[in-house]
Amino acid sequence: MFNYYNLQKAIYDKLRSDAVLMTQITGVYDNVPQETSYPFISFGKNYSKKFDILGKNGFEQKLDIEIWSREGGKKQSASIIESVYSLLHNVNISIVGITVISIEVISYSISLQNDGYTYHGVINLRAILSN
Repeated sequence: MFNYYNLQKAIYDKLRSDAVLMTQITGVYDNVPQETSYPFISFGKNYSKKFDILGKNGFEQKLDIEIWSREGGKKQSASIIESVYSLLHNVNISIVGITVISIEVISYSISLQNDGYTYHGVINLRAILSN
């Protein structure tokens, strides 16, 4: 069985290693510490299902990357989404013991939260993996 955390860790490492993205945000988190300054990225929903490929054990993994911003308007969130998109859409990511067949951004959105000043961006990723 594929451990979905391995994909999240590889994505975390890819995001954290990009100097441009890290100038746009205060951090990338699985568990966001209280009092974290905006803007930041966190990991959201994670879904995995068996998806055998050419006789090999395969998995389809869907993962949400969330952007949190409090700058007026959607511009900051959109800029961060563009950076994450360029880092993760149709790129090679290495995971020990796993073959990453494809990884792609399948959708993204930005919405204003009920507090009236926090913007929440969501990037939906889809990866096809085999082991």
